Amino acid sequence: MTVQRRPKRGKDSRGRVRWVVRYYGPSGKQHSRTFPTRAEAVAHDEEQSRLLRRREWVDTDNARYLDGVPVSSGAVHWPWYG
Repeated sequence: MTVQRRPKRGKDSRGRVRWVVRYYGPSGKQHSRTFPTRAEAVAHDEEQSRLLRRREWVDTDNARYLDGVPVSSGAVHWPWYG
């Protein structure tokens, strides 16, 4: 997992700096998300690392429903939970 500054130096044409978090999900697919501050990017990176380690991570970009239940509801049963 990485947190990268964009652009690498200076600011973009709008005068801002963005922070990109890149990480790989369990399937090996790369995911990324952009944040306005480094603190937010680092917090997201740490949260994704924790979820991946605990096998609780879900690709919410591609999974709106699991077992007919919206992922956002928090009521999805995870088989590795037991």
